[in-house]
Amino acid sequence: GKADNGIEYGSEIKFDIDTSAGFDSYRAAEEEKDTTNKYHDGKSVRLHHANVYVKSGMGHVALGGTKSAAHSLKVVAPSIATGGAVDGDWTNYVNMEVGQVIRADTTPTTNITSAAVAAGAFEKAVYLTGDVLPTDASTASKYSNKIAFYTPKMSGFQAGISYGLDTNNYGGHSGFSSKYSTDATRPDGVRNNVSVAATYEHQMNDMLAQFSVAGEFGDTKNEQGENNFRDVKAFEVGASVCADEFKLGGTYGSWGKSLNHKDLAVAAPTTDVAVQINERNNSKGYFWTLGATYVNGPVSLGANYYASKLQGNKVRTFGLAAEYALAEGLTTYVEANFFKLTPKASGVYQLAEAVAGG
Repeated sequence: GKADNGIEYGSEIKFDIDTSAGFDSYRAAEEEKDTTNKYHDGKSVRLHHANVYVKSGMGHVALGGTKSAAHSLKVVAPSIATGGAVDGDWTNYVNMEVGQVIRADTTPTTNITSAAVAAGAFEKAVYLTGDVLPTDASTASKYSNKIAFYTPKMSGFQAGISYGLDTNNYGGHSGFSSKYSTDATRPDGVRNNVSVAATYEHQMNDMLAQFSVAGEFGDTKNEQGENNFRDVKAFEVGASVCADEFKLGGTYGSWGKSLNHKDLAVAAPTTDVAVQINERNNSKGYFWTLGATYVNGPVSLGANYYASKLQGNKVRTFGLAAEYALAEGLTTYVEANFFKLTPKASGVYQLAEAVAGG
């Protein structure tokens, strides 16, 4: 609505309608939710996110399940269709369970035995497949409850800041109490999450240039309150240029060591296992993107590239797409994505496989 004094106000509510138990179970695992929950039965309707907002000449304030300032204001690589290599749906059709890496909390020994393998000394490699900062990497944490403020746009400049008490606080009224993870070997969400961002755009005749910079900070703790993981310290920059029918842009984001397990408490790691674990713990995460689109009447063409590294695991993706607008609100498209997943090499894991196999 809009008040007589010009202040706009309203709310945004989104629901998920499950169409199959299989899909819902997949999403539950992706968002680290309990698949035995009654809302994960393949037929229920559940709240995705909800927020309220107020807009005026002084700025924009949002409360509830809303995006971070970094995610809302960032400039992204241009794309069409589903998003292609940068932000597309290709991961829904790919087996992402490629590669095994040593668990960060494994006790360092000279050899990994078959018993250690059976006990879970290794885990699946984790890949970063989106142009996002740490707390935007999953749907649940992206829409965790927070407060956000954005300045009005002045001379092409706009800034924003958001704060969330705990990324485990999401959803409806039941989400206002933290849902602590029972796995003490993984970070239990991000607390005191602060996101800041600024964007600038400039029009020069028929060319529009846009720039953005964003940063994210937060604390990590496990369920015992111990800080075994590195705090979130990440940033992202982006730029794009649009001239006539063409648009070109790209981004670079650095996770640093955010959310990595801290180094093992060993004075001088000399075993292969300890060395590899600490190499993984000290590996810095990053991503970069590049995209271009061409639009001429009802026809749109696009190409983009995505590369990332997280805990030593690499992703490389190249996407091509074409769209044709049949009528207003009706568009058909074709898209192809070519990808490569490369888990961090582990000679110790190969030894363990040989031992386990007899």
